[in-house]
Amino acid sequence: MKQRYHHGNLKDAVLAIARVQLREDPHTPLSLRDLARKVGVSANAPYRHFPGKDGVTSALVAEGYRELTLLAEAAAAAPRPARSLAEGYARFAASEPAFLQLVNAAELSGQAPESDVVLARDEWFAGLVAVVDAAAGELPPEEAYRRAAGIWAALLGVTQLSQHGARGLLLGELLPDAAQLVQQIALER
Repeated sequence: MKQRYHHGNLKDAVLAIARVQLREDPHTPLSLRDLARKVGVSANAPYRHFPGKDGVTSALVAEGYRELTLLAEAAAAAPRPARSLAEGYARFAASEPAFLQLVNAAELSGQAPESDVVLARDEWFAGLVAVVDAAAGELPPEEAYRRAAGIWAALLGVTQLSQHGARGLLLGELLPDAAQLVQQIALER
């Protein structure tokens, strides 16, 4: 009789292998069967934790938003919150560009408001609002939300330009400085 291999924390192992694949081979689509093989379990084992490939993607996106939230929380406590956020985001984008692209490209419109990925995204946005409040002082909520959305757009835009759109079009010195943009949007004191 063939002995079955039991993995202690299969869900985390599958997500870790998926991130390695995104880092090493970002152009190969994620396959639950392939991820199971790399973890060393049967092809059906991951289905106990994920309904399919989309479940892995959603879990990765939620994980990414949680990591961004930690980055925002640390930035909000820093002496120059907006600059700290921009620098941390740039480091994250440089170290895991495909992972960050997956997070930012996620389609959340069909997700339930209480889903893990939507809640994680909302926590990230709350972290951005905290950075704005730390940088500019307490603002009316509508203004803080507007600035937080502007910061998110600036970070995403500069990252996308530097990773994809600007290659061969703009010289590095012509790219906007993300930290300067974020500070201007936040009106950091």
